[in-house]
Amino acid sequence: MLLAVPLRQHYIVDEKLTFADGVAAGETLIVLDSKGEEGRKAAKVMGLGTILSGLHFALRDEGLILKGLLKRFAGVEWALPDSLDVPNKVLAKTGTGLSWSLLALGSGALVGPRINASMMLGATLSWVVAPLALLPLGWIIDPNTGVSMNADNFKRLHVLFWVMWPGVGILIAGGLTALVLKWQVLMRSFKALTGAKSETGDLPLRVIVIGVVLSSVGLIVVQYINLGIPPWLTLLAILFSLPLMLIGLRALGETNWGPISTLANVMQGVFAAIVPGNLPANMVSSGTTGTIATDSEAIMQDYKAGHMIGSTPGKLTIMQLVGVPIGAAAVAWMYPFLAKTYGIVGEHAKLASPASARWAGFAVILKEGAKALPPNAVTALVIFALLGVVFTVLEGNKAIRKWVPSPTGVGIGMLVPFAVVSMMFVGGLLGYAWEKKDKKSSDAYSAPLASGLIAGEAIVAVIVPLLIAIGVIPND
Repeated sequence: MLLAVPLRQHYIVDEKLTFADGVAAGETLIVLDSKGEEGRKAAKVMGLGTILSGLHFALRDEGLILKGLLKRFAGVEWALPDSLDVPNKVLAKTGTGLSWSLLALGSGALVGPRINASMMLGATLSWVVAPLALLPLGWIIDPNTGVSMNADNFKRLHVLFWVMWPGVGILIAGGLTALVLKWQVLMRSFKALTGAKSETGDLPLRVIVIGVVLSSVGLIVVQYINLGIPPWLTLLAILFSLPLMLIGLRALGETNWGPISTLANVMQGVFAAIVPGNLPANMVSSGTTGTIATDSEAIMQDYKAGHMIGSTPGKLTIMQLVGVPIGAAAVAWMYPFLAKTYGIVGEHAKLASPASARWAGFAVILKEGAKALPPNAVTALVIFALLGVVFTVLEGNKAIRKWVPSPTGVGIGMLVPFAVVSMMFVGGLLGYAWEKKDKKSSDAYSAPLASGLIAGEAIVAVIVPLLIAIGVIPND
């Protein structure tokens, strides 16, 4: 969180990146605090979006509420499908289709048409072109049998194991190139924090540095004593988190998707080369890097909402830091109960995380070192990295910017499920059409409606575990 403080000015104020979830939170606060007829109308539009999104999620199979109630009280198995899959068996197996998610629709409306189109381009390359091209090589699960077509370990993994390399290549190159091109703006952000009283309202840089040093020393000591990780390796993981933060925050700001889990997989490859064959070091070090970057994403969404309503960044940071030990204690206390009740590891575990499973499997494979990477992965990474540099440079030309694919959008589209990207693309098209049809009403109500669509599904998703816990819907 402390490492993210100096970046708030750059990403939120100077570059004005979207951070759609932060916009949704800020818009909600603004609407609920508004007065007059326009404020009431905006509140009604937001409320309608929230109800529609929450109700729709409750009816879907993923929402569990309708499905659980019907199973419990009527013995019937039924719910709305989560997505519309394409007829092609191969592409359906990789999730190609259209997600029935109003949350994704609202996110797409806030993100905008250019980023959505770039994400759709990346998704098409990753989830349509690549599976069909790689199928003869045994890279994806056989659509008829559901098992591997190839006995090699790395080829038994999902197609994501291959496409993640060009995806992160264009993400990293595009993000770093943007920072190089705008280094003067970034330096101004840091200089504004050097005074005893920050010009930006953030915590002074001196306080941030002291906090980072103390927390880094604490992390090094804990990981050495409890996990046996060498201090130099923990320090390296902390340093590696900085470029991940810079890249991940740009991606999150533009697309509302943080690619940290996949970037952490890339760091696993880096640590596999540094400490080959050391599984604990690979998992802990890449986990440290990814977790630091993930926390920076969370606080940046809060900074966006705070910027919209005029809050003081320094005070917002202090409240976030106060929440850190509370959240950590809550997780440490609840985790054993959750693990015992639902299961965390194994085929039938209800709280198994696909990203975590990929992370663990990736670490096992990389025990062999960097040579375990899929063939041509490095070549694909280099090619797309070069594209990332070219696209970022062209973005700087305002005359052609709207026709240039966003390297961040393309990279995220290659890593995020196609069904979600396609629905965001639809949301972007609807938002664009509304703006062209009636800009006045679009300016007044599109953001509140999109915020409601995001909030409704998120609220119901929180309610579902509570209903399971008190036994209203069955836990299976």
